[in-house]
Amino acid sequence: MFDIPNHFFMSYLKSFEFQLRTWNNQRAIRAAYTKHGIGKLLLRFPKKILFIIGVCCLGALLIASAPFLFKTSSALIHLVFKSMHQQMPAQGFSLKALGIGSQAFHRVEPTIETTPLDNQAAMIPQKMLQPAADQLQAGTGELDICLYANKATKTLTVFKAINSKWTIAQTFFIGTGANGGRKMSAGDKKTPLGLYYIVERKDQQSLAKIYGPLAYVLSYPNADDRANKRTGEGIWIHGTTDDTVPFQTKGCIELRNSNLKKLAAIVGNGKGIPIVIVDTTDTSTYLLPPYTTLLAGHNAILATKAASGTEFDSLITQWAQSWMSRDITEYERWYNHDSFNGGGLSWAQWRAKKESTFAAAKSITVSCSKVVISPVSDSLVSVRFIQHYTSTTLQSDNGKQLYFTRTPQGWKIYRESVFPKEELL
Repeated sequence: MFDIPNHFFMSYLKSFEFQLRTWNNQRAIRAAYTKHGIGKLLLRFPKKILFIIGVCCLGALLIASAPFLFKTSSALIHLVFKSMHQQMPAQGFSLKALGIGSQAFHRVEPTIETTPLDNQAAMIPQKMLQPAADQLQAGTGELDICLYANKATKTLTVFKAINSKWTIAQTFFIGTGANGGRKMSAGDKKTPLGLYYIVERKDQQSLAKIYGPLAYVLSYPNADDRANKRTGEGIWIHGTTDDTVPFQTKGCIELRNSNLKKLAAIVGNGKGIPIVIVDTTDTSTYLLPPYTTLLAGHNAILATKAASGTEFDSLITQWAQSWMSRDITEYERWYNHDSFNGGGLSWAQWRAKKESTFAAAKSITVSCSKVVISPVSDSLVSVRFIQHYTSTTLQSDNGKQLYFTRTPQGWKIYRESVFPKEELL
């Protein structure tokens, strides 16, 4: 532990010794000690040496105080969160306002049992949701997990269906959007409210370090969000940098990395698992949609996921064929002209560029491999692949990413970009 600091100090001490030995006038040094005193000696000392000594002293002080500073900052963060939870004003909420629907919801009163909150000092009541006896049916599409996130209490609760009852399996401390209230637009740094589903799991190799070891992509925006013109995308459940304490996010739900791994051990790939997101200080009950509603949404996500593979494989093939045709009218029908952006170009600029390419090339061949289809929401899908392009003027193999958005006219490309093909090899 101390090897690096020791080498650091020794190198500067050796440098100091060398400069001292090369000082030309040893007699002047003795005179400075005897006649002028230590104060004037320091004034005559080379400024570079004084600077090195100062840096060494400051470095030693920082190294010695690092453990204390780390413990103090952790304690302060804990106190801030505790204060936030105690002082947060009560906020009522309506399940209908969450866009889940007007069906009867199951209200669950707490039992006398308690369960620890993610190894923290606080305790929460053990609660159970009891759906109708025929709601938990075995067989294909069975749903036995539901997530419940509360922005006010900064908790994520995992429910498991045990003996036809929703029972708490685990509760985790979470971080949510930096700004309060319901998410309304892209970039507002708010976490949405309502019923959503996990549509994809992303593993570490496809993530930046700030997201931790894995992430779950949620189906925001849902149908209710789109009907109310709420915009944005990319709401995930993810981890943190180097297992730090979850804090404020740009709208996602953030867990400590160790807790995210515990969640993953329960939900697996997560596809189709529902999550209800609320914002209330009322912890006396949990309110969840009927089991039949959750199961229908769960099965719809799985069906969409299965169909999207075949559907988008076909779309990519047809898109490549339109490119090979060198017919700009056929090619442009695959794009959303109003919102398209490709490498910083608007649709008009992109179209002009492609017209020039089609005119210059006598023939074009395009094929795709290593196709990866990733739903971002039920109206937005990312497709990544290796594009093999050959024309009379150019030959290249690049990674290509297309974002398809659902429109009244079908799926249209509204983002197109390239990336290193090695990411898919």
